[in-house]
Amino acid sequence: MKNIRYIFALSIIIIVYIILLTFFYNNYENTVEIIESEYGAKHKLVEESVYNTIKYADTILGITEQQLNVEMQKKSLILLNKYSEEPDVMTWDLQALKNEIPDCDIYIINEDLKVVRTTFADDLGLDFKEFPTFSKLLDSRLQGNSFVADRLDISTNTGKLMKYSYTPTPDHKYILELSINIEERFPVLTNADIFAVAEQSTMQYPSVENVAIYKTNFGRKSILKISKSKPYYNVVMDNNKLAQIQKALKSDEVQLDNLIDKSSGNSFTHKYIPYVVNTRDGEYSWWNSYVIEVVYNNLGFNELNNQKTVFWKNIGLVTLVYLTFALLILYLLLKSEHMAYHDPLTNLPNRKLFERSINQAIVDAEKNKLKLAVLFLDLDNFKKINDTYGHEVGDSVLKEVTSRLRTNLRESDIVSRLGGDEFTILLSDIKSEDNSIEVANKINSLFQAPIKTGDNHEFQIEFSIGISCYPKDGDKSESLMKKADMAMYHAKSQQLEYSMYYDQLKR
Repeated sequence: MKNIRYIFALSIIIIVYIILLTFFYNNYENTVEIIESEYGAKHKLVEESVYNTIKYADTILGITEQQLNVEMQKKSLILLNKYSEEPDVMTWDLQALKNEIPDCDIYIINEDLKVVRTTFADDLGLDFKEFPTFSKLLDSRLQGNSFVADRLDISTNTGKLMKYSYTPTPDHKYILELSINIEERFPVLTNADIFAVAEQSTMQYPSVENVAIYKTNFGRKSILKISKSKPYYNVVMDNNKLAQIQKALKSDEVQLDNLIDKSSGNSFTHKYIPYVVNTRDGEYSWWNSYVIEVVYNNLGFNELNNQKTVFWKNIGLVTLVYLTFALLILYLLLKSEHMAYHDPLTNLPNRKLFERSINQAIVDAEKNKLKLAVLFLDLDNFKKINDTYGHEVGDSVLKEVTSRLRTNLRESDIVSRLGGDEFTILLSDIKSEDNSIEVANKINSLFQAPIKTGDNHEFQIEFSIGISCYPKDGDKSESLMKKADMAMYHAKSQQLEYSMYYDQLKR
């Protein structure tokens, strides 16, 4: 019964603790889910904003592309006619020509692929041989015989979105180039400023470290990073980044790369999002295809780690508090259990526990063919000590009696206080009744020396001892206790140091 009570109490404590842990864990999981969802939504918004800006610009420009090609070809014919009339381009009044072909700037490129004349002062002297890949393309156009218009491009000098056309002179000495500033011609395209969207995303969301745009050059020989400021095109030299961008373009799938910055030790997630355009015949359109790189720092990861730290701190605190509470409950249960079966003054087993011990000893004795004895002790004239010197002195005497008994008996012998001045002793595993007599004599000899209390009182203690034995005097705790009590009263009335119940019957 005792063990069942402990098991039940422990089970309740464990169940409540598990419920608390479950509550904290669910709260932690919900918090993590909210953080991940919040960062996920922000990141998705950034990625979609940049992607849709590129898509928007590409769609609008695709619609105007054919119209601009026709328009620029007509205006190029004006320049060709001028060249046929006046081959010395250095004498041309370019401003007058620009007035004839509004919205366009005029460039004259010589055989060395250098801009020798232009209505756009910033590009005067521009040497295309500094751009090997494009210079080869430009040289082939110089040697050609037809009008060519490029797709929309970013000017290498201004960073503006431009449309360029190229017409070689019949003698292949010059290229007559026209350019249109798309943003001035179509103001609606200011809403398609990729760099502004990228910059805004970086400023608005702390977890976004950087947004970059990449594209391939002619022939896909290298990857170029498009910048808002000079140089507007930068060749990517990082092999790892090159591999991720090329993989994104080839597979048309998002690529992820987790990297650690060596200088700071911080981790970053690089996400490569492809925007791939194919021509009507299914060919890859390198001019209009891009890769968006969004770099995320570890703010979200740090916030999740902080939540994890808070979670474990809470668990530790709850565990500590609950463990303290549980130990207190167990302590109170044990103390209550102890008080129910022990004498509060001497801490000896009380009658209930002593009888239980006798019954268990009887079971063991019967199984192993052993004998046992119960000794009933009564202090002679103890009432006189209490009445004369007070209960505090009497309690001191009882504690000293307890100390002498427990110190001088076997560990297997059980000493109990029934109340008042009555003590009982269970002697288990004895060979004969004579062993109980030896113990009775030993007890009397223990108290030949007087008991001294703290207030310098001395008392000579004497016992009247009654003895009952198993199996001769009974096989139940009640009968053995009763007969030992009867033998004790016989010893007291006869002024004997001890009396055995069996011997008493013989008299």
